[in-house]
Amino acid sequence: MSRIRIPAAWMRGGTSKGLFLLAADLPDEPAARDALLLRAIGSPDPYGKQIDGLGGATSSTSKVVIVAPSARPDCDVDYLFGQVPVGGTAIDWSGNCGNLSAAVGPFAIERGLVACPRDGSATVRIWQANIGKRILAHVPVRGGAVCEEGDFLLDGVAFAAALAGRGARVALVDADAQKSAMRWLRQRPVGVPVIAGLDWSSKGDVGEVPRGFDWLVIDAPGALRGGRAEALIAEAGTVIAPVLPSYFDADSTRRFLRDIEAIKRIRKGKVGLHVLANRVHPNQRATLRLRDFFAGLGQEPIAWISDRAAYGELAEQGLAIFDRHQRAFAPMQAQWIPVLSALD
Repeated sequence: MSRIRIPAAWMRGGTSKGLFLLAADLPDEPAARDALLLRAIGSPDPYGKQIDGLGGATSSTSKVVIVAPSARPDCDVDYLFGQVPVGGTAIDWSGNCGNLSAAVGPFAIERGLVACPRDGSATVRIWQANIGKRILAHVPVRGGAVCEEGDFLLDGVAFAAALAGRGARVALVDADAQKSAMRWLRQRPVGVPVIAGLDWSSKGDVGEVPRGFDWLVIDAPGALRGGRAEALIAEAGTVIAPVLPSYFDADSTRRFLRDIEAIKRIRKGKVGLHVLANRVHPNQRATLRLRDFFAGLGQEPIAWISDRAAYGELAEQGLAIFDRHQRAFAPMQAQWIPVLSALD
């Protein structure tokens, strides 16, 4: 049997991963197209592992995205999303994946469908063909290429779930315009510790601090600056800045710490200030560079958190590692003990 070569990219968006392809590289006939995509992902797999394909054997890693230049005057590209069943033969084209929507813009730029500036932000106008909606994606670029490392992390959910698991009354505050924490809360199932949600994502809005809660966990964007940073820090007893093992994230953290050091509550030591090494692989060179960064900063991280697939898989279900009590999660939970101790 002869091999078929098709250009494709395996990309992550939010807490999902998927196979990205150009429509021009696929068969026009839907049945033939779907058969090819099922084969590429490795479905159907009666053993539920997708060993014979690219899929990750979970709903969050068994997805396909098809992108094409758009004929619409108000859009740059058309985007079609397909959810591929691990054990089934029918791709579901009925809905959208918000997570992978975030990767469509970078893919379109990398494939030359959209021009981008050398530095700054590129706006990609996307037509979401499944649901008939227009998406505006703002993609950071540096040196004429997409910035694939960023400072977005959903760490607040780990704190909130851990504190709620102790029996505390917890409110998770979403101060990020992406509203990822609020989306996580909407996915949270019945039967796990209750966490209230507060939306402070509007620009300049700090919101009311409600009564009756033991803890307020504020999930804020890494680009927090100026008056908004001061307003949010005014509500905080502790600020924790997570740092990925990447040059761009380390540089962003350095600038963030420099920007907030003049805030009165920080300067007078009324707010605990910690850095957190996040999503690290012990033996990678990037982790060694991260150690050098902390040494130059003159501040050791409060904890080193390993990069584990479980974080993303649980987040898609509205869960965190502290919602799980199986023995396999104990080592991951143990890494957070120094962080939780700092909050006590």
